[in-house]
Amino acid sequence: MLPFASVSAEQESDLFADGLTDEVITDLSMIKTLRVISRQSAMRLKGSDKDMRTIARELGARYVLTGTIRRAGSSLRVTAQLVDAKADAPLWADKFTGTLEDVFDIQERLSRQIVDALRLRLTPNEDKRLAQRPLADVRAYEYYLLARQEIWTFNAQSLDHALQLVRRAQDIVGDNELLFVAEGLIYWQKVNVGMVPVSQYDECLGRAEACAAKVFALNPESSKGHSLRGAIRHTRADPDGAARDYKRALLLDPNDPEALLWLAYSYGVSGRPALARALLDRLQQVDPLTSVNLIMSGMVAMFDGNYAEALTWTQRAVDIDPANPTPRMMHAMMLAANGQRDEGLAMLDGVGRDTSPIAWARLAPAMACALRGEHEKLLGVVTPELRAAAQWDEIFSWWLADCFALVNERDAAIDCCERAVEFGFINLPWLSEYEPFLANLRGEPRFVRLMERVGRAWEAFEP
Repeated sequence: MLPFASVSAEQESDLFADGLTDEVITDLSMIKTLRVISRQSAMRLKGSDKDMRTIARELGARYVLTGTIRRAGSSLRVTAQLVDAKADAPLWADKFTGTLEDVFDIQERLSRQIVDALRLRLTPNEDKRLAQRPLADVRAYEYYLLARQEIWTFNAQSLDHALQLVRRAQDIVGDNELLFVAEGLIYWQKVNVGMVPVSQYDECLGRAEACAAKVFALNPESSKGHSLRGAIRHTRADPDGAARDYKRALLLDPNDPEALLWLAYSYGVSGRPALARALLDRLQQVDPLTSVNLIMSGMVAMFDGNYAEALTWTQRAVDIDPANPTPRMMHAMMLAANGQRDEGLAMLDGVGRDTSPIAWARLAPAMACALRGEHEKLLGVVTPELRAAAQWDEIFSWWLADCFALVNERDAAIDCCERAVEFGFINLPWLSEYEPFLANLRGEPRFVRLMERVGRAWEAFEP
């Protein structure tokens, strides 16, 4: 499904169109016999001038849904067309008109007509879910749709605006599962991408946990609630609890991209690459155009000791999302690990010059210093705030461990490794053998003892 195109001039109409796209994708993804491309990949194609066959081929999809939304005051008109890309022929088309008050009916009718056009048979539970109205008030629903788009823009102003929108919706409808999930994601996201000082991390996570508790009080079987709580538990260094939540989320919604991604990650860092790859194969079918998913495929290859394969994945992530510091940093490390240190340093220097709001992107200059062997400069770059932030993120801890190990700050490196292990980094073969930047640590008694501990956890791990 491609994003609905707004043919109204207002910016909020564009966000509303994106939000409605998101909700139709959510409706259709609940149908087990239908594989629907996730919102993240769909939004990558917004405004694309590629033809349908090219888009379908890149996504591995048979059918493509396109449409437009026009808003004028309270009036609403939605047009939609379902195309068989393989045959290059329209399969179904329709137009839906009404007011904002009719948006729920329009959304359900649209989803059901797609089901009919594809000749799918719904289970009773799927039929019931298509008819659900998760937010009874149209204005509150609009606020929710707008907030959902703001949450994933990765800047502080958008997150603050998203919270304002959620509050407006809550003032209208009171307690609501979707709104509590959205609110929890906002608080968690502030920690996840470092939008607040480290001193506020615990407070933000506490608020996110309170939202998750409210979700489960309303619906104990909330797939979105389990995904939210899994993310919080992961950030709280509770890998077992996070994995349980992601597994439950996938039972309730087998196409949940976040649950697929982070459960695969859990298996990768636990030294079970085959299990991780199976989940990532599913994820590539659902969400093939999101850079973090490509990065994760690279990380799983890396966790299996295959750095050449990892480099191909991180290169694809950079190609698809060149402005994002995350793919560039991971690709830089893979370049250096594959003997292309100068290319990796050039990329790290570029990230370091950016003014990214993502906290751990500020680690790029430290990595560059470490790879150049600039010991004193590195110690000046790694500020107390950076060290504190690393305590809340195991990838950050791992990268900082690499930095310290490369300049022979062995105790500091092992401290960071120990914190990463607490987050679930128990892949013994990778830590003890494959990870190239930790080579200076492998004869240290503290590191040997840590690997003994990791080995016991690795052998005892149960998927």
